[in-house]
Amino acid sequence: MAPAVGPDPAMSAIPVPVRGRDDADAVIRQKIRFELVRLLYAHTVRGLVITAITATGLCAVLWGIIDTRWLAGWLLAVLLVVVARYALAVAYFHHPDPGADLARWRIGFGIGAALTGITWGIGSVLLFPADSVPHQLFVVSVLVGMMAAATSYLSSVPWIYAVYLLAGTGPFGILMVTKDLPYPYLGIAVVLFIGVVLINSRSLYNTILASLRFRYQNEVLAQDLAVAVEEAQVANQVKSRFMSNISHELRTPLTSIRGSLGLLAAGVTDASPDKTRELIDIAKNNTERLFGLVNDLLDIDKIAAGGFRLEMQTFPLMPFLDEAVSLNAGYARQYNVEFRIRNRLDDVTIVGDRERLMQVMNNLLSNAAKFTRERDVIEIRVERRPDRVRISILDHGPGIPAEAGQRVFDRFVQLDSSMTRKRGGSGLGLNIAREIVEQHGGEIGVDTTVERGTCVYFDMPLGQDSPDTNVAEE
Repeated sequence: MAPAVGPDPAMSAIPVPVRGRDDADAVIRQKIRFELVRLLYAHTVRGLVITAITATGLCAVLWGIIDTRWLAGWLLAVLLVVVARYALAVAYFHHPDPGADLARWRIGFGIGAALTGITWGIGSVLLFPADSVPHQLFVVSVLVGMMAAATSYLSSVPWIYAVYLLAGTGPFGILMVTKDLPYPYLGIAVVLFIGVVLINSRSLYNTILASLRFRYQNEVLAQDLAVAVEEAQVANQVKSRFMSNISHELRTPLTSIRGSLGLLAAGVTDASPDKTRELIDIAKNNTERLFGLVNDLLDIDKIAAGGFRLEMQTFPLMPFLDEAVSLNAGYARQYNVEFRIRNRLDDVTIVGDRERLMQVMNNLLSNAAKFTRERDVIEIRVERRPDRVRISILDHGPGIPAEAGQRVFDRFVQLDSSMTRKRGGSGLGLNIAREIVEQHGGEIGVDTTVERGTCVYFDMPLGQDSPDTNVAEE
């Protein structure tokens, strides 16, 4: 009778499904292969016990009818195979990772099943009584029962059941065909029996396969659903933080503008040109701040819609950097820091959308001004590479934790620190900068050490008219 397995081996031997159709299908196939082999071993112990009991009972019934030496020798062979297969099952159950070498476990089981089939096939020939019809019918009944009962145990791997069945019934069928009538009819019946049970075995295998595929596909769907729910929750939290940040970023300049205009309307300046100019400057600066925030929101919308277009041109690098420093001088004064270009590549040109790249510089310089120490120098360095130029902005602020890494360039991300909460920001600037740089075919990144500052850099393509070398320290 076909063997069967004990307790379930730990399914941790199988990889956890991953997202993505191809990866998920590959993992499902691996899980199915594992489970088909596991099903072979799932009833092994019980099947071996039944095999041993049935063989012993057969010998007891035939005792005195068949030569006892044949009976004892056959029973010993059956029990030796039972012991060997039990040892294999124990090794499988105690293996820390049975899924790592499925082919070895499958072949080992197939050899054991073949040996069991051979013992029954040879036994049906050696132990078939010559004259006692009742004992002949008993031998045939036992053989048919052992072969049929194995269908449910071995059908998870069809070739193993086919080997077991043919080894168990083939010798008996040949014996019947070689005898006088009516025994050949019994041989024909054996052939028909083999065909029927093989068809049933294949049908059972298809049912098992469909059931396992459905089971593991549902597992993948459940895991994907759990991931989607978690992502939705995270997105909702990010949205809430973003709305809170945006509300603050909008209210702060609006409050300042409203206050300044209110004072002007109330005539509190007493016609003082200086006081009037100061209030107008406050309103103007905060209007520019609002304008920049609205532009960021519109840019994010364009990026999401795939409508971000670049107007490529070749332009000199150093005048571009000088202009960026000039445009951000107000930030430098506001936060009491200094921007300094550390070295110059005066003859170098770069290729890109000048307006968009200025937006990148504005985002990086304003961030550096916000988060460095007062009275600090923020360095701008340029480095010539074979076909690119690297622009780096170095500050001496609190730095970024290592685990944050490239996450600072994700949309709406703001590191949770007292300085971040104090200085504010929408969490959009660095994300927009990354999108612009990457659309230019460049790379943007960050090198940072907590408490020692941050270096944000990006690479841009060189113009064709740039000289091979031209680096002069300022």
